[in-house]
This record gives sequence, C-alpha cells and structure tokens, in this order.
Amino acid sequence: MRERGKSDKDIARMRVEVRKNVRLRDIRWAADDPNEYSFEVTPRAPRRNAEEERQGEEGEAPPPPPPPPVVHTVYSYFLEHHGIRLRYPKMPLINIGRRGPVQEWFPIEFFTQAFGKTRDATEKLDAALRYNDEHAGTESVEQIESLLGRFGSLASRSGRTQEDLLRPYGMTLQIEAQYFKANVLKEPVLRFENGRASISNGDWRLAENRNALGFPSPADLFSFAIVSMVDERKTSEFFAGLLKRMEEHGIENKTSVALHEHGELSPVLSPVVLDQLVARDSSALTPDMIQEAITHSYSRARNFFLYDSSGYYRDRMIWSRTTYKEKDGRLSEVLVIPPPDPEYGKVAVIRSKDIEPRTHLVDTKEGQDQETRIMVSINIRGHNDLVDPFDFRYAASRGCHQIRNQGEWQNLPFRNADVPVHDMVRHVYQLENGRVLTTDDIIGEPKPFSVVLVEEDSAVVECPSIIFVLKKDDDKANYAAVKAVTNSIIGVPSQCAAASTFRRQKGKAEQYFSNLAIKVNAKLASSLNEARAWNTGYLGQGEVFEEGIPWVAEVPTLVIGVTTSSGVGQNAITMVCGSVGLDTGCMQVAQDARTQARHELIHSSVLKDIIKTLAIHFYNHIRELPQRLLFIRDGLSEGNLDRIFQHEMKYIRSALADFFREQRGGACPDPECIGARGCPRCASTVPITYVLCQSQHNVRVVPADERNAIKNNVFSGTCIGGTQLKMLSGTVAASSSKDQEQEQEQQEEQQAGLDNFILTSHGGLKGTSKPVIYRVLLNENGIAKRVPRGASELSQEKLQRCIYHMSFQYSTATKAVRLPPVIGYSKKAADSLMMYVNNLRGTRDWIPGVNNEPVLIQYLPPEGEDHDEQNNEEVDEREGFFMRREMHNLQANADNELPSAYLCQLLPGFGPFKENGDWTVPFHHHASA
Repeated sequence: MRERGKSDKDIARMRVEVRKNVRLRDIRWAADDPNEYSFEVTPRAPRRNAEEERQGEEGEAPPPPPPPPVVHTVYSYFLEHHGIRLRYPKMPLINIGRRGPVQEWFPIEFFTQAFGKTRDATEKLDAALRYNDEHAGTESVEQIESLLGRFGSLASRSGRTQEDLLRPYGMTLQIEAQYFKANVLKEPVLRFENGRASISNGDWRLAENRNALGFPSPADLFSFAIVSMVDERKTSEFFAGLLKRMEEHGIENKTSVALHEHGELSPVLSPVVLDQLVARDSSALTPDMIQEAITHSYSRARNFFLYDSSGYYRDRMIWSRTTYKEKDGRLSEVLVIPPPDPEYGKVAVIRSKDIEPRTHLVDTKEGQDQETRIMVSINIRGHNDLVDPFDFRYAASRGCHQIRNQGEWQNLPFRNADVPVHDMVRHVYQLENGRVLTTDDIIGEPKPFSVVLVEEDSAVVECPSIIFVLKKDDDKANYAAVKAVTNSIIGVPSQCAAASTFRRQKGKAEQYFSNLAIKVNAKLASSLNEARAWNTGYLGQGEVFEEGIPWVAEVPTLVIGVTTSSGVGQNAITMVCGSVGLDTGCMQVAQDARTQARHELIHSSVLKDIIKTLAIHFYNHIRELPQRLLFIRDGLSEGNLDRIFQHEMKYIRSALADFFREQRGGACPDPECIGARGCPRCASTVPITYVLCQSQHNVRVVPADERNAIKNNVFSGTCIGGTQLKMLSGTVAASSSKDQEQEQEQQEEQQAGLDNFILTSHGGLKGTSKPVIYRVLLNENGIAKRVPRGASELSQEKLQRCIYHMSFQYSTATKAVRLPPVIGYSKKAADSLMMYVNNLRGTRDWIPGVNNEPVLIQYLPPEGEDHDEQNNEEVDEREGFFMRREMHNLQANADNELPSAYLCQLLPGFGPFKENGDWTVPFHHHASA
C-alpha cells in the first residue's frame, strides 16, 4: 500500500470498518475455548493447472474430492487465516448479529468506540435540525403533549393507568405544560468608539454599511508570526484582509511595518514572519511537522523584531517596540536596542522617561563616565530638534517619519525616497543637566543600562505578541496540535482560521474578518492596554449611562467561573478550569487550568490553587484587593450536591485566606476592623455568593402566545424566577462558623430575597432555545452587615440583571450567549486542553517538546500514604496530582518549597507567577478567546 502512495494514516483507516447502530446480541466467555464457541470452515479446493483442466473437460481425470471442513475457534481462525495472534484469547467474544448467512463473532479487543462522524452524519444532523425547527416553540409543546397522550392511551389498552406503570420507579408524569409569568430583562448599552451598537434580540453587528465600528480600547500589535497550511497566494490575500480589518477596528500597528499593500501581505513581512506548510491533504500533516513550522516561524519573528536581523529598523533609525516586565511585575512599553550580532542572544531596552530616564552609560573625552538618555536629533529646515525616542516613529503606511507633538503625531517634511534618513536624523546622548553629546564626544560604544538575556529570560521581553495560523480546513487534529504548541509549549496566544471557511463568505468577508479581529483583540488584552471591543454599561437613575456590569462595578468584585471536563475510559482524568473577570465589565478574562485524577469532587489542592491563582490575576491587573466574590459553578448534578457544595466552600475560603495573608502579611488594613465576623476585608469573611449554573437539563421555555415570540422562541432576556419555581426547591447554606446551630439560624438570612431562576439570555435562531437554570446556594452578599462600604446588597433583581448583562460580554461573539463568559471560556479552555492532554501525559504517539526535551505532565501520588478511594469520602485530601515535568525538576533543584499554585499550572505562559513563584503580570492572560 505504501508503494501506491498511501500514508500510514490511510492504511490504518482502511483497516477499520465502522458499523452504525450495532448492539450486542450475544456473548461467549473465551475466544480459544471450543466449548464456548467453534465453527466449521471448508477450505478452498486447490486450484488446477491448465493440463488438469483439459483432462477434466475431456473426462480423462475426475475432479478431486473437496477437502474436509476444519473446526476452528475464533482464536485459531484469525491466527491461521489472517496471521493475527489475539493478545487476550481468554477475553469474551461479542456477537453483533448476522451478515448474510453468517453469524458475526469478534474478539472484544477488536472493538473501539468511533468518535468520528459517519458519512451520512451531515444528513442526519440536518434532518434533526429540520425536525426541531418545524416543531419549535408552542408547536414543541403540542408535539410533546400529543406523544404523552399516546403513552396514556397505550397504557389504558392494557387496563392500567400511567400511574400504575410509573409507580414502581417512583415517578410521576404531568402531561400538561406548566405556565409561568416571565419578565424580559432590560438589555445593556454597548458603546463603540464611533457609535452605539443596535441590539436586536441579543444580536448586533460590528459593521454598519460595511464601515467597521471602532473598538473603544483596542489592543496593540507589536509583533507576530504566521504559519500557513495553504498556498502563498491565498495566504497573502487572507492576511492582507485580516490585518487591514484589524486596523479599521482600531488595533494599532506598532510594528513600524506596512502590514498590507494592494490587497496582499507586505513583501517586507512575507520572508521573515511567514512559514509555509502546504500539503495535499490536511491529514498528511503530522503534529511534529506543525510544531516544527510554528517554532520556526516563532524564531524568525524574534530575529526580525527583536534582533533586527534584516536591518529594517536600523536603516530607518528607529527601534522596534514591545512589552517589558518591570521588576515590580508591571508591564511597560519599551523600545528594543538590538545587539550587534543576533547570536549574542541579548537585547537592551529603552524605557519611558517617567520609569527610567537613563538609557546609556558613556565615556566622555574628559575621562568621566556619564549617565545619559539617548535622544533623536532631527534636522528640520536647518534647525536641530531634540525628540525623545518614544516620540519618534516611522509610519510605514504613509512612507514617512513622524514626531509626537502634544499627543498628536505629525509627519516630518522628508521621506526616505527623497532624502537619506541618515542625513536628517542622528542619535545623540543627553546628560541630566541638558548637555547633548554626539558620537564625536564619546570614547568607545555607549553601554545600555537595561540589558536582557533573551534566551535565558524570555519571559521578560515579549515577542511575538501572537501567532496566526491559517489552516486548510477545520481538521481538529491539526487544531489540537497548534494549541498544544502555542498554549502549553511556547506560551504565546494563537489565532487559527480555516481557508475553507474564508472561501465560503461570498461577499461577507468584512464581517468574517471583524469576528476574527475581536478574537485577536481579546487575546492581545493585557494590564497595559486593557483592550476590549466594546464598553458595556446600563442606564441608571435619570437615564445616566453607568459603565460596567450592574452590582459588579460598585466595588472590586471577584467574578469567578469554574467547570470540569472528564475523559472516558480507563485512567481517565478530570480537567478543572477557572476564569475570572478582570474589569468591571467582566470582558477581560484570565484563566487557569489544572488536571486531577477523575473524580466528581474537585480535589482540595486543585480548587485552592485555581481560586488563589485567579485572585492573583485579579489583583495584579487592577492593583486592588477584591472585597467580595461571585462564584459561578458549572458541571454539577443533583447527586451529592450538598456534600460537594460544603467541600468547595471550605477550600474557597481557605484559598482566599492564603491569598490575603500573602498579600498583606496577615493583618487587616481596615483600622475599624471588628474582628472575625462582619469585616468585609478580612480574608475569612469576604462575602461570597455561590451560584450553581445548570446547563444540562430538559427544561424548555416557550412563549404561550405566538404574538410574544420571535422565531417561535422567547425573547433574549426572558427570566422566570421567584417562588413559582417549586420544582427547584432545596437549597443549602454554609458559613465560616464551625457552630452548626448558628449556621442553621443564619440560613434564611443568607438567602433572603434570592430564589432560583431560569434565564434565556440568548436569542433563538433555530429550534427551541435551551435556557440555563441558576440555583443560588449561598448569598452572603445579601446580608446588610456583610456588604462592603460603597456597595449595595445583592438582590434577586440585581443578580438576574448582572448575569444577563454578562452574557453580552463574551468578547469573541457579537451576540448574547447562553452561559456567562467566565463559564463559557472555562468550558472552552477545558475542551481545548482535553484535545491534547493525553499527548502531554505520554499516552499518545506524539509528545510535544522543546529543545529536544518532551513536555510531559506527570502524576505524583501522595507521599507516605496508601490511597484507598473506596473507603475515603474526602478523596481529594489524600489524592496525588499532575505536574509538568520541568516544574518537578525545578522544585527538586530549588532551595525553598515553591507554591503548588505555581508548580501545577498547565498554562505557565499565561500564569501570574515568576520562576521563583513570586507574583507577576503575564503578557497576555486569555488563552481560549
């Protein structure tokens, strides 16, 4: 097969047969035991040669008798006829039915569960969608009532009632739909740089009359790399359109390079940041090939933007710009001074004058070492003007240099094509007293102050800002390989797109590029730019616009969403992911992910590390301590709900206590602190509201009257709540007190005014909208004496409005989404990591690596204890955990114990820690936008 040009993947695919709708018919308990199952196989008669055939036709030689049948077991049959020796001959045989006259028996080791799509999967999906669309809204209620009526009539024919049939199972059945009075919540106000969004049933557009709406807080693009899996012409056309649209939305190009020219990617960029990876078929691209292309493009981008390997910046007398981590952990924009030789592996940086006025140490001819700042001397009409390096740039799109004057950029009256820039621009060095030194006044080369060894400390200087990957199609295996390399190996945000999707736009390319632009803007968001695609607010008293999410914007509020995703099969694991809103609009999001052995409980160490990490993200971003917590939990079922809730509350409080203790040394900063209870700024008593978000259920909300419907669905923002939801009764409460009687006495006070509710935040497109059920398990923010100063109590109306407005803050969608973004992005991160976590575990063929070392996560069992999961309810207390191998080696070589929150993170490039475990700010904190 290989000689015919077939790849190993093709050969493996041909050896697999997919059967649809197959079920187990019978089972036998050994493949090599004739007493269990055996069968006769008649061997083929030997072929006769030409002479024997002639003699047979003339009657000279009669045909030989047929060979006698041979009795086989399944084991002996596969061994003799196919050369396959079963690995487990004592394992059961499975009968899946009859094919023609033959009963089909197979060893159980031959079976696997098919996760791919069948050939007619699209037709089946279309049929299901068509059916649900035809029976949407009120028609779905009529259809269900009709089916239930038929069930009742079938029961009556047997002389029994529905109750008789269901009573043995402890079930009751209500045929009629329940009717509730619903409220339609008021939608938020979304503001762009050049106008307000026009919202229609939870949906809006990023362009009006094909003109892009400007982002009010756009990100900065300092550098990037490109990997393309299609030909160069399609690549150039795609990225020219995308980069142009990004500029139209306000994402500032700070590369000093023209990104596109005449509808094509800039010829300056193509040879230095683009890496082509073209194959006839997407399945022919292996993960190793993808990793090699990404790392190669990554290195080329660093050579161009950091080391100026092409001389582009040197020829124009400018410096490339990037982001730099200061010693206090904050981010700042800097200019990069490349080394004389890129192989030196180090660069120097020029920081803004207010952070560090000195840039160079020079030796003067007077024999003195002088601290100076490099300046730009510009000869304008015979007069030399001194300009700070940060106020001088090259505008590639205009083909000229610019200076900043009173906050406005102005073109200089010369162009490179007219006058050599070296004749008009010089670099000089200014002393603190104002004296200017030229190169003639200096002995030797000036020595930069801030020198960074990039190869040893690449986490200090950012480059590239993002990696763009253009895939041929939506192949999931290639997507998983890209995310494994960019998220878990390099630690750089990546934006994928499919050329097949781009080709289908047919005149709607602007909207498609706009959708990608908001994703890029979200991934480039940082504490330096606070990028967001739109500002969210609401109309308060007197119809005055108030920015942020209702209630959340009052005081620093932690809004955290946590979800879990578990694998299937033996040795499966559970992925635990959390997200936190960093701004008052909950649009900027930071994330954290951990892995644990599969279990319904989040292990105590995992939960504590996630909560603590997200709290550090929040503090590093706004430099203020949180005063309250809104915790939203997804992925829980009704079973053991009380036990899980009590368990999680215990370790949420413990994580916050550790966080506050580390940040402020254990003492409360409030001089009026009244002790262990009642102070909102003490670690143990930060008021917490715990909301369970149930998205997996069979509840549907449809309009009772078609006149109050849109596309057979309820309006976006339809909310059912209050005491009418009897079916969701049963709440639990927890407090920091160890006195259970006192805890029970405070239960009603903690839950006063907050009932469960059903919210349909998204606008339905097809079929019947599926709402989300919110169950409030704890509301300490509703207790007046626990409310922080300057804040209000969390009421039923405020919570509903808060969660509904959050659904408009999914920064990569121009519509209200079904789940709050802190949950939606957590689920997306968990699903993305689950696609390649087994590669990191070493249980799949491809293991990503760096510097010829595989990147693995290892399971570390608890030390000194025998683990017995069956007899231990608090299994998380004794369970081991997963850690990246390089982190384990780092801890082994460290002098002090490093925090587990740092050691066990799966996405260290997006985490808030330095290599010694101290807190810092990541360049970018959103990995799954």
